[in-house]
Amino acid sequence: MDELLIDTIKAEKDEIKKATTIDNLLKQGEISVKELAEQLNKSSSYICNLRRIVSLPELVIDGYSSGTITASHLRILSRLRSEEQAIIAFEKILENSLSTQETEELIREMLFAVEPGGSRLSALDKDTIEAGFKIIDPAVKVTISQSRVRSRVVLDLYGGFRKTSTFLKKLNEQSSDTTKLIK
Repeated sequence: MDELLIDTIKAEKDEIKKATTIDNLLKQGEISVKELAEQLNKSSSYICNLRRIVSLPELVIDGYSSGTITASHLRILSRLRSEEQAIIAFEKILENSLSTQETEELIREMLFAVEPGGSRLSALDKDTIEAGFKIIDPAVKVTISQSRVRSRVVLDLYGGFRKTSTFLKKLNEQSSDTTKLIK
């Protein structure tokens, strides 16, 4: 790979030009994403994320070129799956003068139907949930994780089918009892 070209990519300040150069280089097939990432001292995901910018609609690219939106806005918008979605989001950015953080929330809402707001469970709430599972079997390990997009509750219980099936049946009974109380 030509060292001058690598230096040119590294020095390029315009995200569109950088993304276009990288996209063209990878389309030629003479270098892989991994190899290019290594030469640029970047991650493969950085290269792929930058490359997605090229597929944004011309209207959005013009918005960046004119200084209406930032490079961060471009990278966030490039996560959308269609040109139509990108244009809708771009118009909302302009109409509401959205910051990059607000744009992140908009895109998350568009991609995952996630509404902004809310908060994570407190440590006390997590402890209470864990205690509820441990009433059924003190050996169960409970892991609760939350992000803005999804939440997970993982129950780990080691033992044969007899032990784990007994636990799951008790959990089901408790769940059925709770459902009856709600109705």
